[in-house]
Amino acid sequence: MFVVKIHDIVETSKMSMEYSGALIDVLRSAKTDLDNGRLVVRDGNEYKYPADTAATDLFLVTTPEKTYENVSLTEFYNKAGKKIRAVRVMLGDIFGTTAFEGELAIGDRVMVKANTGELVASEQEPAVEFEVVEKRAIGGFPMIVVERIK
Repeated sequence: MFVVKIHDIVETSKMSMEYSGALIDVLRSAKTDLDNGRLVVRDGNEYKYPADTAATDLFLVTTPEKTYENVSLTEFYNKAGKKIRAVRVMLGDIFGTTAFEGELAIGDRVMVKANTGELVASEQEPAVEFEVVEKRAIGGFPMIVVERIK
């Protein structure tokens, strides 16, 4: 059986770095493929998925020139060894992502899952927490819109 991996879609229009017109960080690369819409941390000159929930300086992987209208949904990732784009996630930032796990509802608190960068329901007191403020579909896939509240 052939399985196609669908990579994640991200929306960043309500993030402070987008509002200010600040340059998105493009000077780092990654040792592994990183999906759009996932949260990562810096490790020297590279990005990687966080190893635990203690990380507070998070970045959202995004490739703004890729939209679901002009590329295959299997292309929404950044290949290992290539420069990638990421936006720092600040307190109060709001973004949409299809990179989440489980059934989530508006008002649910979510945190970053270690080693995947996906958002999952908060089960403990994470260092960074988000609240689901909207649910919708984009390109036929479910998306959650979250706000960083901690």
